[in-house]
Amino acid sequence: MKYFVLDIGTYSIKSFLMKMERKTYSILEATEYVLADYKEPTPPPSSPSSEDSEDQGPSEAEKLRKLQEDIVAEIYPKNFEGKTIWQIPNSYVASRNLELPVTQRKKVELMVPFQLDENLPFPSSEAHYFCQMEKLPKSTKVLANIAKKSHFLEYYNRFNNRGILPMYLTSELSCVHAHAQNRNIKGPVAILDIGHTTSKCYIIYNGEVVEHHFSYCAGSTIDEVISETYNIDRKEAAIYKHDNCFFLTESQYDEVSEDQKAFALLMKKAMNPLTLELKRWLLGFRIKFGLQVETIFLTGGTSNIHNIGNFISQAVNVKTDYLDMAGSFVNYDEMLEGRESNFFNSMLMGIGLSSKVKPGNFLFGEYANGSGVSLPLHTTSMLLYRSAVLTFVFGALMGLEYYFLKGEEKQIDAKIKSLARNKSLNISVSARRNIDRNLSRIQSIVRKKHDDIKQEVSTLSSATQLNALPPLFKVFQIISADPKVTLLDFKTDGVSTQGSFQVSDSAKLKDIESNLINSGLANMKTEIAGDKVKFAFNQ
Repeated sequence: MKYFVLDIGTYSIKSFLMKMERKTYSILEATEYVLADYKEPTPPPSSPSSEDSEDQGPSEAEKLRKLQEDIVAEIYPKNFEGKTIWQIPNSYVASRNLELPVTQRKKVELMVPFQLDENLPFPSSEAHYFCQMEKLPKSTKVLANIAKKSHFLEYYNRFNNRGILPMYLTSELSCVHAHAQNRNIKGPVAILDIGHTTSKCYIIYNGEVVEHHFSYCAGSTIDEVISETYNIDRKEAAIYKHDNCFFLTESQYDEVSEDQKAFALLMKKAMNPLTLELKRWLLGFRIKFGLQVETIFLTGGTSNIHNIGNFISQAVNVKTDYLDMAGSFVNYDEMLEGRESNFFNSMLMGIGLSSKVKPGNFLFGEYANGSGVSLPLHTTSMLLYRSAVLTFVFGALMGLEYYFLKGEEKQIDAKIKSLARNKSLNISVSARRNIDRNLSRIQSIVRKKHDDIKQEVSTLSSATQLNALPPLFKVFQIISADPKVTLLDFKTDGVSTQGSFQVSDSAKLKDIESNLINSGLANMKTEIAGDKVKFAFNQ
């Protein structure tokens, strides 16, 4: 199965194509389209006339939306054989965490609208939402992703009018929540996605997103500070940010030049609103749950800035790390080449579609017809015709198979009854009489006899492999021929050997024992018992 994923951002649009085969993921394509490369240069400011002031044209937000739609229309695959997904912007989505005292899904679905009426600034009838549910022994946890119908319809129509809607339209929160459940992330940990226009923080505890927050301090904030400080345009500032920007910790300020220190302090001031908000979010979680977040995992394009992890870690006093999805894809390093943070959201969507817990989908109900999953009428009729033909063929084959198998079954039954009468098996008459009803009894008798025979054969085989002559030859090399010395017994298993001599002349007992001890045979042990000398050694 192939999955085509789009991550539509305000800085760039990521196109991500992946394939799952035998529970193994591979990346087929990962391309980033930077929006600034498609924008027309901004004309220099001029004194507008009265007519110009009345009609200033589309706003920057409208231009951005139009540019996003044009790029998506250009790269969206036609007649794609697989599943497609992208996320609705976070500004369109609100969420509510609910816990309802029922476990039946239908009852939960009936209760959710009433709960939302108490928690939303508009009636639930004006909301379009989906719910991700987790069933507990006596209750159900619900994460509702909510969009106002009028806003959602405006977004839906923009793409639907161009025929480029995906099969799944989800939210980033829903993808992170599904990922936490599929990976069973216990936490508490936080995922900090530092994007271009916004930063999102998701706090995960016991396999679910328990808190999520939103900040407008992000990559564009740094672009603006660099642009204003060094008097360069925003595009150049963004390039400088990605190539040369860095952060410093407090201990590093004394180790760098004055220019580097000044730049680092400028970056610290630019990101100060985010670090203050992050502290507040972590404090709120600690007050509510009585726990400290263990690790903050960084992702997003801005998280690639040099040393930003150490900077944030020192600012909020929590360890930071980078999210790693290398274990999920066979060609991860080869395809992404250090762009892992840029495509984390894309990987999250693609993997989520093929996992047990999937992200929610806004395209249902009255919006489902335009989701790209319906089939044309002529295609549907063709599929039904082919299904009918295949059903008939399979039915005929199954009938023939039954006919031939029935005949073979009778032959096998007759052969079993004939074998059961074999006297060597010693099967009783009553057991043979009930062979049709109690075949397992006959099987146990035959299996037991088979095991007994196998054991006997194994014993005989081992006996033929054992050669007792070498150890016997060693003993007689030590004890010279003497009519007064007789070998009474001799035993060997191929590893250890033991035996005894009977000596009619008591004066020779000590000599024989001494010869055995000094023979050099491994672990030689001797004992004099009356007129016998017992010995044992290893080969």
